[in-house]
Amino acid sequence: MTTAKLTSKGQITLPAAMRRRLGLRPGDRVRVSLHEAGILIQPVEGRFVDSLVGLGRECWEAEGGATRYLERERGPWESRARTD
Repeated sequence: MTTAKLTSKGQITLPAAMRRRLGLRPGDRVRVSLHEAGILIQPVEGRFVDSLVGLGRECWEAEGGATRYLERERGPWESRARTD
């Protein structure tokens, strides 16, 4: 068991060993709930959309970037529009 000190703003610092074990980093969110025996602090899993950030980045970079990809895709459409 470990103790933590409450600041004047009602903040506590979770001990480093606990943060490491839970994989908590600065900015992570935790759920705080009140129970008869005390307070329970649990990590909040990130939103699903957060897990998608950067997904497939290497594919876009290999293609020369999103702008280059869109230019290649628009080329045939733009030339067809001019001939119609």
